[in-house]
Amino acid sequence: MAGVARGLQRVHLAAVEDTAAQITFWAPPGEIELRHPERSDTIEHPGGPGAAELDGLRPAATVEVVLRHRGAATTVVVRTLATPPGEALCRIATVSDLHLGAESHGFTGTLRDRSPRDSPPFGDPAPVRCARGALVAAGRWGADVLVGKGDLTHHGRVEEWQQLGLLLAEHGGSMTCVGIPGNHDKPRAPETDHAAAMRAAGLRAADVEILDVDGARIIAFDSAETGTRLGTVARHGAAVVDAAADAHRDGRAVLVFLHHPLERSPVRKPHTRGVAWSDGRRFAAELARANPRALLSAGHTHRNRRRDLGPVVHTEVGSTKDWPGVWAGYAVHEGGIRQVVRRISAADAIGWIDHSRWAAGGLWWPYSPGRLTDRCFTHAWPTGPGR
Repeated sequence: MAGVARGLQRVHLAAVEDTAAQITFWAPPGEIELRHPERSDTIEHPGGPGAAELDGLRPAATVEVVLRHRGAATTVVVRTLATPPGEALCRIATVSDLHLGAESHGFTGTLRDRSPRDSPPFGDPAPVRCARGALVAAGRWGADVLVGKGDLTHHGRVEEWQQLGLLLAEHGGSMTCVGIPGNHDKPRAPETDHAAAMRAAGLRAADVEILDVDGARIIAFDSAETGTRLGTVARHGAAVVDAAADAHRDGRAVLVFLHHPLERSPVRKPHTRGVAWSDGRRFAAELARANPRALLSAGHTHRNRRRDLGPVVHTEVGSTKDWPGVWAGYAVHEGGIRQVVRRISAADAIGWIDHSRWAAGGLWWPYSPGRLTDRCFTHAWPTGPGR
């Protein structure tokens, strides 16, 4: 980026696809003009944090986008992704860590939403507004399926599950909705059975939920242990691998969703506590043998990361309710897949999301978003035999 203008601050390329991009910023009130070789648009910005959505870009191209505000200009260089090989088949969206019912944010719970709850559009708590923003955006993006990857509630309470049901009924649209629990959904003394509560909210929910879509098989499974933050693949890993192998024989790729990521090292960090390193390595290797055309995606850590475990792509996607406030989209093609992680830009949510970056003494701000390549990428499916 070059020439950051006075008044227009924190300009970032938040997301990029093959034909679209998202730029976030902070600016005082006024018109913001966005111009690039393909088109020109004007945003009437109310002031504070904001986001600009660009479309109609060319795949695998570099384009300079100029943002002009109050007579000064900022230039953002956008490098679009390549389109995955083959015909586009379906689109899948995921949301993680909604934490409906949470009243604060941060390791010590000191960050609280100060929005005027008695005036629209801020009548609902921040986690509800953020979740709604993600669902609306995912539907607008064209998702056929929505997967909720756990910690959908904060305490597993009846009213929290009911709130989820209201959100899905109002904003789930035509999406098929699948859900798996996280550790917050399975407290030691739950008020209600999480599986029954998810189904009542309108989610397809089983210990191992399998949904076949054009070109891929979605496998969502429960990795949460009741009453603890730890994750496990011991209960359902074998069933997941078998389902992945069946998909491979049918010529399908697999998208495997769970709440807990696979740990990166044998030393467990207290703030992550995913699936133990040894178990995770074994599971990833078995999945790769069963179906090398696999993407494995988790939540739990509230951050965005990517790493490759042999042919298996493993991602972590951040929370809807706190910085940077995101949801993920997966565009499945015949020969590959594209992941995009987009920030929630709803007017009633983005202010709280921006404020929540001060968690962990401000360290959450640079830590949680990850790199652009962690969030947005095109992956061509490998060729060759599996199991």
